[in-house]
Amino acid sequence: MKVLIVEDEKVAAQQLKDFIQEYNNSIEILPL
Repeated sequence: MKVLIVEDEKVAAQQLKDFIQEYNNSIEILPL
């Protein structure tokens, strides 16, 4: 699990979106 370090809520929201999308993509490729 990655740890997201952010200084701004908008940045946090964008990083969270990117993280979730990356996580979902990795599930499609490498199912757990």
